[in-house]
Amino acid sequence: MALILSEVEARVDAFYDCPVSVVALDPRIPVPELMEGEAAAVADAVESRQQEFAVGRAAARKAMCRLGGEPLPIPSGEDRAPIWPDGWRGSIAHTRNICIAVVTRAPIFLGLDAEKAMGMEEDMIGTVCREAEIGMVTGRERRRRATLIFAAKEALFKAQFPITGELIGFDHVEIDLPTGGARFKARFRKETGPYPAGHKVEGRYQHIGDHVFAGIGLRREDVPEGE
Repeated sequence: MALILSEVEARVDAFYDCPVSVVALDPRIPVPELMEGEAAAVADAVESRQQEFAVGRAAARKAMCRLGGEPLPIPSGEDRAPIWPDGWRGSIAHTRNICIAVVTRAPIFLGLDAEKAMGMEEDMIGTVCREAEIGMVTGRERRRRATLIFAAKEALFKAQFPITGELIGFDHVEIDLPTGGARFKARFRKETGPYPAGHKVEGRYQHIGDHVFAGIGLRREDVPEGE
């Protein structure tokens, strides 16, 4: 099922409680030109990776312009995470069918992930999902629900990294998907930067076409003192 990019942008925009700009592009467009300092991140990558990297950066720059900014370079760190220009925060996600970026000037760290809705292979479910999560991925919707849990964790991983500096694993957090909602809750199982074990944060998700999208925004000051 083809994705309507304008619809995706509008629905992902609603994930966040701060002013953001969301731009979705078809990853098969002609390869956009990279800016200074960006090419090194994909110099040895296969052609498909170079393509999605370039389109993702183009989406992020277009999103910056929609918020009145200038198109600026977005290089990558040694951990492959985007290094956002001063005054900007954002997140980039991609599949074979879409590249999408969200940016903001607000003091909020954004995480966004996109996945094919049935993208989770059966043999990966036990790696991504903990015992409590396995109980939510039964029946006909097993792979779809598991993919959504994966997307929620990926979105959280991206949002927390600029705050904690930690590359966390699937076992660091546990996702709760309330029945019939469009929000998820994530609980840190292990102390992670300023987040104590047991701390909970909330994100949002949408099924759009044959994809799932998950997003979350974190503020440093959202961790209560002495929690």
